[in-house]
Amino acid sequence: MSQNTGKLVPISIKHASVDTVLEHSGALYPIEVKMKANLTSKDASEFKAFRDCYEGTIPVKTALIIYTDAECYWFDKKIQ
Repeated sequence: MSQNTGKLVPISIKHASVDTVLEHSGALYPIEVKMKANLTSKDASEFKAFRDCYEGTIPVKTALIIYTDAECYWFDKKIQ
């Protein structure tokens, strides 16, 4: 994401990508959009690479996967 553009664009880092990133109060919130009803831990694997890339520089907060089922749940406290 380029500095101060105000645009949300797909981010690709270390062979992992997230669909978009929201920035609020200096922290990043990565978001994935999946067009399926059943999620696996693999669907959240991009978040760890994204978090690792920014470790020690910009806080990466709770990650979000938007998908087609109505159920909400945590994958793992370390990648939330």
